[in-house]
Formats: sequence, structure tokens, C-alpha cells
Amino acid sequence: MKQVITIIKSKLDRQPIVVLSAAAGITDTLIRCCQLAHEGKSIEARELIDDAIVGRYHALITELIHDSALRKSTLDRIDRYVDDIRSLIDGLTATSELSARSLDAIASYGEQFSTAVLSAAMEEFGLESKLIDARRVLITDENYGKATPLMDLSAVRAREIILPVIEAGAVPVTQGFIGSTLEGATTTLGRNGSDYSAAIIGSLLGAEAVEVWTDVDGILTADPKLVPEAQLLETVTFEEASEMAYFGAKVLHPKTTIPLLQKQIPVHVYNTMRPQSSGTRVVVSDGRKPQSGRVKTIAYKKDITVINVHSLRTRLDHSSLRIIFGVFNKFETRIYLVKTSESNVVIAVDDIRHVDLIVDELMDISAVTVEHEKAVVCLIGEISRNNPTIMSRAFSAIRSLKADAASDGASGLSVSFVINQSDLEVVVQRLHREFFGEVAVELSLPAEPSF
Repeated sequence: MKQVITIIKSKLDRQPIVVLSAAAGITDTLIRCCQLAHEGKSIEARELIDDAIVGRYHALITELIHDSALRKSTLDRIDRYVDDIRSLIDGLTATSELSARSLDAIASYGEQFSTAVLSAAMEEFGLESKLIDARRVLITDENYGKATPLMDLSAVRAREIILPVIEAGAVPVTQGFIGSTLEGATTTLGRNGSDYSAAIIGSLLGAEAVEVWTDVDGILTADPKLVPEAQLLETVTFEEASEMAYFGAKVLHPKTTIPLLQKQIPVHVYNTMRPQSSGTRVVVSDGRKPQSGRVKTIAYKKDITVINVHSLRTRLDHSSLRIIFGVFNKFETRIYLVKTSESNVVIAVDDIRHVDLIVDELMDISAVTVEHEKAVVCLIGEISRNNPTIMSRAFSAIRSLKADAASDGASGLSVSFVINQSDLEVVVQRLHREFFGEVAVELSLPAEPSF
């Protein structure tokens, strides 16, 4: 947080708005508390709150804030939040009902904790700040867990609530990830959605840029946990960044680029602990056709399940596909990747909650097999559609390993294929050597970077 404050100080002449995520592990802890309460384990839930949240934040505030009055008011605010969580937990235990709305209400406190502490710490270090509840600004629909912002109404709120703070010379500090319905019920935008919140606010207020400060030097050619020699990309296009996010790269939320592309607001990804790094700039495409064969990065998605509908009684036609896809739609299961032939449909999903029900219905159409513990690996860059060279080089690099359901991306920016999850590390490493060579680049990455 001290480093974040230093970065904010360096940006004061650009009138920054600070959008903060929860501290590492806090949202997971809150969700675990919900699960325990749902199971009737309220004592365990309360103990987890005390150990993982109360103790952690009290220690943080004591170390960070020395002014006694400011420290007390911040501790009091945290304790009020904790009391609210305990009340919600008790309600879950009493009803044994864990709804998406209840999960959102409790999960939202991670960001409320972090913004309360940062705003107070900014005052401690001589920065005038104003804590703004994002739920007053970001108005959404009622799709709890994956809410969609109501942009026109949110734009009015942003101008009414945030702009006066900036005009008064203070720094607005608000939460990412959370919003509220028109009736005031708390919603969330989906996990890791804080940069999406920042993109929305930047778009609504016509920001000159959105900066995402994370724990890697920018967007890399691969996950540095799997490929230590991964190289920094100076620029990527919005379309490429969106493809990267969809296929598992965690630097940006999959929806982050959408509101910014519409307003042509650039995004810059920086390393919080290495602000001197040049980072990666996400820019509007220059409109040129993709250069065939230029791979920019390798992304992946784990915990994939593959459903193979095969040996159809008749040749696969549009009615068969309509029935198959209708089954997935019925159970609200997103199709992550699909490959079709005359007699097979191979479908990859990352949500297995309804797989058994889906398979039961598909069995009425044809034979079905299911494979778990798969992963999707995706090559992304300036790749022309139907380019055989990329696929040939990829399969050559991993020829001793099994790969299924190879597919050109509809965007023309990617090719992807399904592999056994146990082979993921070696596949990514081999592909990186094939497309980027073995020259190591010194990035001085953090000990445990995220991708």
C-alpha cells in the first residue's frame, strides 16, 4: 500500500481516480465463510473471519497508520464491516440458503476493506482522498455474480459523484468488482473484475488512459510460472488482449477492453513493485491485415471438460447442431471451444455443474463420451485464418503428446487445441521454444507472479 501511495503521488497532476481490488485471498476467505455457514458451521465461519480477516487488517492498520484518531476511525470502520458480515453469516446459517445474491453481499467486503485502509493511509501520508462507495456509482442489472452495468445511468452517477471530488482537488478512491441494482442490492461483476470496473469508470468519464497496476511487468509471451524466460510485449491490440483474457491470461479481465475500445482509451499494464518498467500498452489496431504466422503470446485455461458427441445416426446437419447447442443453452453452460465434423461434435466447457444432465440429454441423440482434467492451450497474435503453418509448427513441437480438437479462432487472431492437463507445463514450454526461442530476458519478476 505504501508503494501504491507513491505511485498515486506521482500521478497527481493527471487527476487520478483509484479503483482497488481486494487483498490477496480475502475474497476466497469470504466465499469459504459463506460455504461453511451454508453447511451449518457458523462457529467455523466466525473463527475464519477472526483469524483471516480481523487479525490481518488490525495488524495492517496498526503498522500503516500512526495518527491515533485516524487509526481508531479506520479500525472502527473495519469492525463495522465485520459485524455486517457476521450478521449475514448468521442469516445464512439460519436459512441454509446460499443464493448468488447472498454471495455477492458478502464477497463485496473484500474491496470495501482494502479501500477503507488505503484511503486512510493516503491521508496519513499527506494525500487528500475521498472514499466513494462504488455501489452508488456503478448501477447494474440483477444478474448476481456476473452483473452487467447499466452504462447510461452509471454515467450520470459517475459525473454527479466522482467529478466533484476531482474538481475539489481530492483523489477519489473506490472499489472495483462491485456495484448495485436500482433497488440497492449489492452485485459483483465476476471474479477478478476490478480492472473491468476501472475500465467502465474510465469510459464513463472519458479518461485519457486506464492503468492496470499488477504484479508482473506487463503482458508476457507466456505465464512466467511455467516459462521463466517469458518476454515482455511492448504493445498488443485491444482485440489481442481480449483474446488473451478469454483464453486464460489473467492480467486483464475478459470484459476490460470492451468499454475502452468503444471510446479508444488506451490501457497500460504496469508492475506495482517495478514502476520503472515500461509495461505493456494496449492500443487500437491500425487496421492492417494480420501478418501470417506471428505469434505474440501463449495462453491457457485449466480444468476443462471435453464432451464428444459422436457416431450420429445420420450425417451431422444444422438441425443436429441446433439440438446439441440447445441442450447446453438449457443448462446455461457456456461452450468454451467447439470443433465439428460430419459425424462428431467436440465441445469443451469450463463449467461442470450440469455436465451429467447435459450428457443424459445428449445420449438421446447419439453416443457421448466425457473426458475431464483437460486444458486448452491457445496461440494468439497476428494469425491469419486457416493458416496451416502455425498449426503444423505447434503439432510438431508437441508431437509426442496427445492433442485434440485443434481449432482456428473465429477472430483470426488465435489457434487453440485441447490437451491433457497433466501435459500443460511441458506443452507451453515446448511451444514457447518453438515460437520465441530460448533466449532468456531478465525481467526481475516477483517470486510468485500471476498471469
